[in-house]
Amino acid sequence: MQLISMVERILGDEPGVEEFTDAFNKAQQKLHRIIQREGSDGGLRFGGSYFAQLIAEQITERRASDLTEALYKSKRRTAHTDTPHITLTIVSLNDR
Repeated sequence: MQLISMVERILGDEPGVEEFTDAFNKAQQKLHRIIQREGSDGGLRFGGSYFAQLIAEQITERRASDLTEALYKSKRRTAHTDTPHITLTIVSLNDR
C-alpha cells in the first residue's frame, strides 16, 4: 500500500498536495527525533505504517490549529461589530 493511501485511510479523507508535503516534512523531522531519543523499536519505527501515522497526526494537528484560528478570528470580528461596548465603573466603598 502506498504511503498516501495509508494516510488517507487513517484520516478518512484525502489530504491536499501542499498539506501532505508539509506534514511529510514535519513527520520526517519528528521521526528522526523519536529514533534519536527512543531508538527504532526493533525497526518498527522505520515501517511505512508508523510514518503514515506520524503524517496523519501532523495533518490533524494542522487542521485543528487552522480551525481554531478561524473560529477565533470569526469570534473577534463578530464581537467588534455586533456587541455594544459596556463601560463599568467600580467604586470602592472605602472611598465614601
